[in-house]
Amino acid sequence: MEGYCMCDVCGSIYHNVMMKKLCTPEGECITDVPEMIDICPDCFEKFCNWIKIVKEETK
Repeated sequence: MEGYCMCDVCGSIYHNVMMKKLCTPEGECITDVPEMIDICPDCFEKFCNWIKIVKEETK
């Protein structure tokens, strides 16, 4: 199934139209994503939000 991936975090199947390009919730695209993990857009957004929370707590 070309273009379809299974998220390594939650296990859901998603259509990866960007093929290893992820975009942050702000719309910034990240193209140098390591090939070691497949992550769905929902889990990636949760990860970005978690990073923001950690950065705020460390200020």
